[in-house]
Amino acid sequence: MSTYRYQRDIILIINDETVRPEAIDDSRVDAINSIISYVDNIDSFCRAHELVCRNKITSKRSKILDAIEHEQLKPFRFLINKN
Repeated sequence: MSTYRYQRDIILIINDETVRPEAIDDSRVDAINSIISYVDNIDSFCRAHELVCRNKITSKRSKILDAIEHEQLKPFRFLINKN
């Protein structure tokens, strides 16, 4: 297994009864993590969300980053996924 510890949980659902969990080698898990890390970053997050502040909507990266800096959003602020 690689020495780098990822900060995400991955659940692999395999529709094949012959594959055992031990048969999934670490190189495949590392490959899946590298694919996910390619799109799972702050730039992608900011492109995929808009921030609603009462009656104003913004897609500005700085405003979105300021909003998610805290554990909870301030009142009347909402993050909307554009997907």
